[in-house]
Amino acid sequence: FSLQIPSTGTYFLMLHDLQYRPGRPYLLRVGDFPLVKNVFPLGMTQGKMAELEAIGIGLSRSTKLNAILGDEEFAGVREIRIDDHGPTVRVFSSSLDQHLEAEPNNDQQTATSITIPAAINGRFLARGDADFYKFSAKQGQQLTISPKTRSVNSPSFVRIKLLDSEGNVLLDSRESGINEAIQRARIAKDGDYFLAITDILRGGGPSYGYHVLLELNRAPFTLTSPYNKKIPRHRPVAIPGGALLVPLKVHRHGYNGPIRLTASTREGKLDVANEVIPKGKNDAGLRIRIPASMKTPALTAILVEGYATIDGVDYSTELDVRSLVKQDFPQLLSLPPGVSERITVGIIPPTFSGKVESVTVARGGRVEIPVSIQWQSPRRELVSLVPSSLPPDCRVEKVNNLNAKKLSTKITLVTSNKTPLGAYKEVFIDMIGHIHGEEFRFELPLTVTIIEKAANNAK
Repeated sequence: FSLQIPSTGTYFLMLHDLQYRPGRPYLLRVGDFPLVKNVFPLGMTQGKMAELEAIGIGLSRSTKLNAILGDEEFAGVREIRIDDHGPTVRVFSSSLDQHLEAEPNNDQQTATSITIPAAINGRFLARGDADFYKFSAKQGQQLTISPKTRSVNSPSFVRIKLLDSEGNVLLDSRESGINEAIQRARIAKDGDYFLAITDILRGGGPSYGYHVLLELNRAPFTLTSPYNKKIPRHRPVAIPGGALLVPLKVHRHGYNGPIRLTASTREGKLDVANEVIPKGKNDAGLRIRIPASMKTPALTAILVEGYATIDGVDYSTELDVRSLVKQDFPQLLSLPPGVSERITVGIIPPTFSGKVESVTVARGGRVEIPVSIQWQSPRRELVSLVPSSLPPDCRVEKVNNLNAKKLSTKITLVTSNKTPLGAYKEVFIDMIGHIHGEEFRFELPLTVTIIEKAANNAK
């Protein structure tokens, strides 16, 4: 903040933590100096140079800077440092073409023309300002509208209306009551459409910018990871050659079909299991396999994406993990860049490995699955065994855990007369360990073959 000193004299600053918690470090800079608070435009296209206007205290409107983000950067909020000693500013990076508003554009007659998909950059220079944008759309297109304001350090709280050529309101973001709420609309017929963007609090000034994404390939569903205090998903750990189990919640918006899942890091795609969420299902779990070649200790960011094909058109969306981070940091006004779309995983050296044998069992019978552990570290704690992805109509009886003294056990698998015949290759025994309160998994895949009773008896 800034203050014009009214008269010469001695002044005092009082600072404290909002909850009066001790031991909280801070950095405070006091003086008479220019301060950059944000920039305009608030969006940049990956791999393209952009000229940004610096906005803040003690600056002129002519203060400009050039910046570029590499093609390899993940889409999302990014921080740019103004100089070696100055603060960082936030922009939203994407592959979309950037469009700047052209004043006057205060109604449908003077609306700024754009071509979708597109990224819009505008601002409310005066209180009560309204900005209109015009675009053409075709029947059946899925339009996703994603505003960005507070996440890129803008004080704006935008309200967005989607209008048809006759001025009828097809969508109003005010109904959600949430800033930066994603809005979706299915285009009913070919024609011209308009976006009307205002500040819901009627704010205005050079810093009241906004960035709005208009996309046609965003999926009509969202993916989140439900919070579980017993399993802190936002700070998971894994071991090379192990697995990471990510619980998923699907929020569907008019689409009830299957969803394909992928996981990747900057180095490339990761192998996954349970990669298809069936039609109509809203709760699922994605099993991500960590490459055995991954170095330790290290941090890696994993991007989980969901895909669907509707009427021959592919749509996609990323897993949103904001609720997990906000649960542990409720006073965080906005998330650090890159946090909302990626799972940050700590890769640790393995403390154990395991071995399991594939089995054959008759339908309606039972079989014992032998499991053993090999310790690779003097740190030896309780290791839980959790079977998953069992064949249909199968169950396991009580499972004994392993520890420093108990190096092997057997898991009894019970089938029913309804269990379909065949070889099930995606059955897992997860060996779950803990370090500093965080769980990690060593994955033991096996094949369970179900045969007829008569064949088993004859044998």
